[in-house]
Amino acid sequence: MDSLKRIDLLKDWLSKKLEIDFSISAASSDASFRRYFRVKTVEDSFIVMDAPPQNESIEAFLKISQILNSINVNVPDIYEEDDALGFILMQDFGSDTYLDVLNDDNQQRLYSDSIESLIQMQKLVKKDLCQSYTQKILFDEMSLFIEWYLKKI
Repeated sequence: MDSLKRIDLLKDWLSKKLEIDFSISAASSDASFRRYFRVKTVEDSFIVMDAPPQNESIEAFLKISQILNSINVNVPDIYEEDDALGFILMQDFGSDTYLDVLNDDNQQRLYSDSIESLIQMQKLVKKDLCQSYTQKILFDEMSLFIEWYLKKI
């Protein structure tokens, strides 16, 4: 399914879930088939993830989100999900990054929070809950650099 049809499908899904007027704009993307959009209503802002089911599954994203939430790592609340369509409607943390807001007054707190989250993940996430990062997976991921970047640029 092409990108424009996915957007139409996403807008239709959001209309049914939100039941109010909204605007949608690109929020970010990552090195996968997933795309993220910011959805704004008069009162709220959300992030919606579009993971085309023929290329991506939202199951792992939801599983990791639940695991991290259970150990008090800050993750977005999930409001709606549709595995068949590959959509997740979630909390919007905003567009500011740590780098955008980092200053002398807050750097100790922000870095401490970040390091504490990493420690929590290392200590409390059971290794068998996540896929082992094998040499084959590493090679496959590194090959994406060639496919998705070098061959296109």
